[in-house]
Amino acid sequence: MTVLEPLGLPFEVLFVEDDSPDESFERICELHRRHPEIVRCISLSKRFGHQASLAAGFQAAAGEVVICMDSDMQHPPRTASDAPLEMVAGLPNRLHAAAAAGRTYSI
Repeated sequence: MTVLEPLGLPFEVLFVEDDSPDESFERICELHRRHPEIVRCISLSKRFGHQASLAAGFQAAAGEVVICMDSDMQHPPRTASDAPLEMVAGLPNRLHAAAAAGRTYSI
């Protein structure tokens, strides 16, 4: 949230929890309790896999732009703030350049 709040754009943080054996769901619930207007969660009944998790997130997302981040943190959260500004500015070539540099944005 600290990455996106300075942009001044509306956003939500939507977690898709896929029956993870760790305490992910409990931690997400705590985040939701602290930030109910921003944090939401979808909890899947079993491990359906990456594609099903993405599909569930896309279907539930309220915004017009969706930025996907996997829990392995391959893409640091700080890169999420680049995508909305580049899209709002109408510069799709910068998105392609960012993706080539190792940042992936799903829109």
